[in-house]
Amino acid sequence: MAMGLYLSLGFRIRTLESKEKASEILNSKAFKIASATQLNNAEWAPLFITSLLYLHSQDAGSYGCALMSVVSCTSFVVVRLAGIVHLSPIASTIRYAVLGWLIYEVASTGFNK
Repeated sequence: MAMGLYLSLGFRIRTLESKEKASEILNSKAFKIASATQLNNAEWAPLFITSLLYLHSQDAGSYGCALMSVVSCTSFVVVRLAGIVHLSPIASTIRYAVLGWLIYEVASTGFNK
């Protein structure tokens, strides 16, 4: 949600000023990176949110897994927006690892409750 606000308030509102300004903003590297990051985050966030909500509803899961879910998603967004390109693969890999941990936590509930 924060990414959507960032794109709307940081970029899209300024595109209303003029067609030239809109073209300049929409073709800028900063907008393209922010837009791609928002799209990527929008693909991953629901996986984490639904898994965490399920675990919470079952009174299961660990605080470490929940914390790392938030940290992994946030770190990817921060790394991409800050332009720290060499850390992007690390942040992405951490998300994969945490998603695996979430899958394990969900599977460990046994879907019994």
